[in-house]
Amino acid sequence: MKRHVGIVVIGCFVMAGCHGSEGRVAGVLLKKGQHISLTEEEQITITLLATDPKAEITQADADYDPADGTFKVHGPVRDGIPPGEYRIVLRWTASDEEDRFQGVFSEENTPLSYTVVAGKAQEIVIDVDEKTVMAR
Repeated sequence: MKRHVGIVVIGCFVMAGCHGSEGRVAGVLLKKGQHISLTEEEQITITLLATDPKAEITQADADYDPADGTFKVHGPVRDGIPPGEYRIVLRWTASDEEDRFQGVFSEENTPLSYTVVAGKAQEIVIDVDEKTVMAR
């Protein structure tokens, strides 16, 4: 009986450790030092793509709030995503589906990347003019 209890306790710690290791990522998207305002038919999509093809998750999407230029990345576990290196893909479209960023931040071309750290909330600033990602 004691052997089974020990296994259950260890299992709980392992499971808690897995969930606690997720990194929560949020931030702001800037153009010319300001957040990007959108018309009613426009939208911005923000996607993080894992650079490791064997990563636990390969893609995480974010919700962009045009009112203040903020975004929050949603992962499969709670609000976090597994630690690791991610490329950041941006797309700014309207009803015509033409990318206002002209493919600069497409999956094939994006110069943006960020390393998610385990177990902590992270705020980042993406500057589309400078093509940079910085921790806040």
